[in-house]
Amino acid sequence: MMQLKLKLTFITLFSFIGIVLYVLFIFSFPASFSYRTVSQNDTTKPRFIEVDKGTQNDTAKPRFIEVEKGTLLYSAWFDDRQDQNYIQVLLLTSHRKNPPPLFCRFQSGIGSNPSSSVASSYYEIDKKYSNKRYGMFVASCALPKQLIGTPCYVNISIKLTSEQRSSSVVLPVGNVKNQQCTTNTYRGEYGICIPPLHGHISVDALIEFLELSQILGASYFTFYDFEISKKVSNVLNYYEGKGLAQVLSWKLPSYISESDVHYYGQIFAMEDCLFRSMNHLDFVAFNDLDEYIVPLQYGNISSVLRSIHKEKHCGHCFQSAKFVVSGRGRQNSWPVTQNIFNRRQKADLTHPKCVSNPKKVFEHGVHLIMQPLKDKYVTNDVDWNAARVFHYRECHDPTCEEELEEDKTMEKYGQRLRQRIDVIKGIVHLKSSLKECGNCKPNAKKSKPIEAG
Repeated sequence: MMQLKLKLTFITLFSFIGIVLYVLFIFSFPASFSYRTVSQNDTTKPRFIEVDKGTQNDTAKPRFIEVEKGTLLYSAWFDDRQDQNYIQVLLLTSHRKNPPPLFCRFQSGIGSNPSSSVASSYYEIDKKYSNKRYGMFVASCALPKQLIGTPCYVNISIKLTSEQRSSSVVLPVGNVKNQQCTTNTYRGEYGICIPPLHGHISVDALIEFLELSQILGASYFTFYDFEISKKVSNVLNYYEGKGLAQVLSWKLPSYISESDVHYYGQIFAMEDCLFRSMNHLDFVAFNDLDEYIVPLQYGNISSVLRSIHKEKHCGHCFQSAKFVVSGRGRQNSWPVTQNIFNRRQKADLTHPKCVSNPKKVFEHGVHLIMQPLKDKYVTNDVDWNAARVFHYRECHDPTCEEELEEDKTMEKYGQRLRQRIDVIKGIVHLKSSLKECGNCKPNAKKSKPIEAG
C-alpha cells in the first residue's frame, strides 16, 4: 500500500511539472514585435549611483549622463512636428544658476563628420516646482537647413570658461526614420507610461495591473526603474522578453537627493515617455499601478478612442471614480479589482487622467495636458458614462466611508483575469527558480559553519 501511494505521489508530481513546462513552452514564443531593452537583472546596485561621463549607443537604453557636474542629460529626440525641425534634448540641471549654454553638433552616422555647432534654447518643464534644487528642461537645437538627412547622433557640449576643460557627450537621436539609426518599428494603438517605480511594490499588484490593462486594451508599457526589488525585476524581465514592456534606468547620482527633484522626477519621465511613444503609439496614457481607464460602452479603450477622437483633439481626459481600499483590506483582497466594489458616488474632480496623441502634445502633466503642440489642438473631456478611471486607493479619512455605492463593472473580467494571473505567476516563479538553479554548484563542498565567538 505504501508503494502504491508513493507511485501515485510521483505520478502527480511529474504530471504537474509537465503541465508547467508545457505552459512555459507556449508562452516562450516571441510576440509580434520586440524592443532592444536594458536588462534589469542586477538588483544589488545602490539606490543612487554615480553617473559616468560617456556615450549612450541606443535610445532604448538611456541613463542619466553628466555633461558637467549638476547637468545631467537623459535622451535626445528628432522632432519634425513644426515648420522647423529640432533635436529635443531632455536634461536635469541646477536651479541655482541659469541653464548652461548648451550646443549641439549633428552626425548622420558613427563615422561621419559633425556639423557646425548650434546653440540651444530652453523650455522648463512644469515651472511650478522651480523651488526644487534641480529643474527639468527641454533644450531645443534647430537643425540647420543645409544639413543633409536626419542625424543619428548629436554631440552635446557646454561652453565653459577658458580655465575649464571642454565637456561633451554624444547621444543617439530617437524617432529617426533612417536605416542607419537605432529606431523602433512597432506600431500600436494604445500604450501606458508608468512613473518611476520606487518603494514597496507588490508583485501581485504589478501582475494584476499588467494583465488587466491588456484586457482593457493596452498593448505596450514603459517603466522607469528608480528602485525595484529582485522579485519585481523578475516580473518585468518576463514582460520585456515578451516584447510587451521596456524598463528604463532612472538612477540619479548620489549628490542629488529625493527632495532635490519633484516626486522622483515624475514629470520628467512623462516627458521622455511622450517623445519615446511619438512614432510607435497612436495614444499613450500615464497611469499609476492602482489606476485603470475602463470602457463602459465599448469593448476596450482603443474602441473608445477610435469612436471619440477628432482631428482637433490632442487628447482625452477621463474623470476618476475612487474605490476605497482599507490598509487591512488591501492585504487580503487580491486581485483588488475583483474584491473591492465600493466607490464614492461622485467623480473625483481632482484626479482625472488623460490619454494623449503624443504627436500633438509638447508637455504633459499628471492630471492634465499642459501644453498642446499647437493652439488649434484641444483636450476632450470624456463623458462619465462612456469611460472613466477606476482608482483603487487607501483612504484614512472617516468621510471616505460615507456616500459609497456598489459598482461591479470589473467583475465581468474576473475569470479571465484570474486565469492569466495564475499562469503568469507560475511562469515567473519557474523561470526565477531555473535561473537560480543555473547558478548553483551541485558539487560544491559545504563550508564549515563559523562558530560564534
